[in-house]
Amino acid sequence: MGLVMSVLSVVNEDKVCKFCYGDDSSGSSWLHPCRCIGTLYWVHESCFDLWMSRASAQQQIQCQTCRYVYQKNWVLKSLSEWSVPEIKMSAWQFMECFLDAYSTYKFIRGFIWMMEGRRSIFFQLVHLFFWRTFIMSDRRISYYTALGRAMLSGFFDVHIVDYLPENESDMVKISERGTKIQNLFVFDMSFLDHVFEFWELAKAQPYDVTQYIVGIVVPLIVVAFMFNWRIKQSLKKHKKLRRQREKLLKKLQDGRPEAEALENLTEYDN
Repeated sequence: MGLVMSVLSVVNEDKVCKFCYGDDSSGSSWLHPCRCIGTLYWVHESCFDLWMSRASAQQQIQCQTCRYVYQKNWVLKSLSEWSVPEIKMSAWQFMECFLDAYSTYKFIRGFIWMMEGRRSIFFQLVHLFFWRTFIMSDRRISYYTALGRAMLSGFFDVHIVDYLPENESDMVKISERGTKIQNLFVFDMSFLDHVFEFWELAKAQPYDVTQYIVGIVVPLIVVAFMFNWRIKQSLKKHKKLRRQREKLLKKLQDGRPEAEALENLTEYDN
């Protein structure tokens, strides 16, 4: 109840944009994208869109003050509005993407080698730790999320949804957007903006029983299953090689009398 009263008290006050410090006289629609209150409560939609176009990858996903992950609606544009997405990449960023792709390829190939018995499980686990820590880190994941969003911007319109208190699900939206979306093709693609949600929850909250099972027990079971599967594959491989060797020895033994008879016939002719 206290959260609702604080929200209503902010709504009743004069709206001030936290970016341009403008008021209602600007004529722009208002937006409340996160949990921030006070002077950080309201923002002009145009100011927020401009800020999002210049913000870093992590800032485009969640508010850096209250750590709230922005909720977005992805609206498919009409065919006449489709355009080539504007992707700004420097030479160094392109090189980083190439190295990440090559390292990921090496990691997948190493996993296949481990399943075939050509690489040890310990070495592959070390490779996994290195790949997750230095190659596919949280910073790189946020960068590729923003890159994917930029690639889809030529085909979709992205609209930030107003934040609603989690405990008041039936509460109406705090601010009116002012403009209505005229496109009928609306897709729920919010998964593009929740890549970090699991990691943020894991950092902010202690492990419960479910998280313990999912985070520790399940990986151990998977590793044990892979180890058992690899032992079985190795035994099958050794059995196959032993059968091939036995067949080869049998062929040599069966062919030895014929070779001796041919050698005796050659000596008789001479």
